[in-house]
Amino acid sequence: MRKSDLVEKLSQELKISKRKAKLYVDAFFETLESELLRGEKVVFQNFGSFEVKEYHERNFFNPRTGEKKILSGKVRLRFKPSKKLLERINR
Repeated sequence: MRKSDLVEKLSQELKISKRKAKLYVDAFFETLESELLRGEKVVFQNFGSFEVKEYHERNFFNPRTGEKKILSGKVRLRFKPSKKLLERINR
């Protein structure tokens, strides 16, 4: 599903114009993004949670070559589905 598909579906479900539905979808994603950029965890009950996870720099050892390296730290976006969502998907 693309953003335009979501706008179309929301427009039909709520019986509103596509323009208004697009404003709602844009506002939702902008709010989600701004909260994640602030480092906040975003939780949707019975769906899942989004959070920014920071991984620190660490040492790495390659057992095949014996080479030692340092893996640089990075930031990742993590989504963890809720138990209810996983149950519904696995039915």
